[in-house]
Formats: sequence, structure tokens, C-alpha cells
Amino acid sequence: MPLNPSLLSALALKLRAKTRRRNGDNLTEPTFSLVLTAAQAQQLFRLVGIGELALTEHYRNGWLPTGHGDAPLTQRWINAMKDAPSLERPLGQLREWLRQQEKEKP
Repeated sequence: MPLNPSLLSALALKLRAKTRRRNGDNLTEPTFSLVLTAAQAQQLFRLVGIGELALTEHYRNGWLPTGHGDAPLTQRWINAMKDAPSLERPLGQLREWLRQQEKEKP
């Protein structure tokens, strides 16, 4: 299912660029803060989960989507993921926040 462009626009508007300085040195690293509702966070986890399932299938048996242009795009993203930094920590923090939100529901 394609991503909803208006949802992406809304999320992009909520991104705020920040700069983090390390121990007073001149090195800066851009970071982003994303404001999400609990429903948006759940949707983000669904999208990440779909991606993880697709990667698992690819690594298991070489599967790629068969739609026009989908396989090359997927292969490009798979190659980019090999050298990408881990999202495990921030997604773990988000998952914990979602658990807290579920616990606080009446």
C-alpha cells in the first residue's frame, strides 16, 4: 500500500532540525524530533514491520516485489540498509512509550 502523501507532508512539517554539540567541540550532528500521536506511532511501527518482513523474505529466498519498477527500488533500499545506522534504540524508546500509552487507557 503506498504511503499517503498528505500524511507524509503532515509528518514532514512536524520535523524540527536540531544541532547537537559533543563535549564542546566543533563537531555537530543534525538530529530530528518527530512529534507523533499514539495512532501515528502505531502506523509507523506497522510500516517498519512490513519493511522488516520484506527484508526477511528477501534474505531468506531472494524475493523482490514484481510490480513495474518495484524490484529495482526495493533493491536500492536493501543496499542502502546494509550500511545504515541502527534504529533499534529510538524505535525501542518509541515502542516503550506506546506501551505506556496503552497502560494509561481507561
